[in-house]
Amino acid sequence: MQNIISCLLIHVLLKLMELILLALLFLVTFVGLVGVVASVVFCGTLCCARVIWADAPRDGLAGWFVPRSRQLRAVHWLRRKLAHQLTLPPASLPPGPVLYACRPHGVLATSACLTFLTGAADRRAHKPTLLAVHSAIFNVPVMREVALAFGCIDVSRDSIEAALCNGFSVAVLPGGVREMGAPLLPMPELPGVVKLAHAYNVPLVPVHFGGEQELCWVWKNEPALIRWMRLQTYAWIGLYFPLVFCPRVWNMPTLHTRMGPAFENPHAMGSAADLGTALKRAEQALGMIGVDG
Repeated sequence: MQNIISCLLIHVLLKLMELILLALLFLVTFVGLVGVVASVVFCGTLCCARVIWADAPRDGLAGWFVPRSRQLRAVHWLRRKLAHQLTLPPASLPPGPVLYACRPHGVLATSACLTFLTGAADRRAHKPTLLAVHSAIFNVPVMREVALAFGCIDVSRDSIEAALCNGFSVAVLPGGVREMGAPLLPMPELPGVVKLAHAYNVPLVPVHFGGEQELCWVWKNEPALIRWMRLQTYAWIGLYFPLVFCPRVWNMPTLHTRMGPAFENPHAMGSAADLGTALKRAEQALGMIGVDG
């Protein structure tokens, strides 16, 4: 009898170990696939923005590759289909570094890449600008190198402070990946960019990306399993995947980046909460301009 019970216990333990190993294997495979897909999407978006719309470099490998890639029919077609406009505030931006609070994020953050990674904002606003992206990107080897080469920094407070001290302006998306594939969510009550602007009295510029939410089709009635897996992935590694989407290549909207007047002296606005309320109203006004015209 004791031998039978011992055999049963060993059998149960072996089955449990097998299930645990299978679960770990599935988890590792899933995280690996998420990392690969995220790397392809992220690097593809940055490369397309830089290669297709940025000024053509003159030196090095990029100086040889970019002009030749722009002779491809697909690149010509994409340049015609995807139009991007940049509208600066009526008054010139204050001198020195500024913080851009940009919304919405969208699925691919295409407007942010076209505005701040192609030199469009640098030429028009005369300010060298870095784009703050999710910290998880800098934990993936390929994504980290591409992000650094294209002018991105970690969205952490230390990285943004260092960039501002070195004379760079920084573009931040307060909504973050929460806005990927979702309707435009209300701005957080007190986003980190507002706290940073108020703490260091750095001018804060509201930015609205018109057309970004309409750029990609997103599967709304997805199975509950995919939604659960995405929430778990976001909770564990900070990436909002898997997300079933497709760019609207058949009917691309015109992307329009609108910059509002800068809050030049955040301390004069009162508390950080007052500055956050003013930023939210400015962002809503810029969004209504896009709806009306």
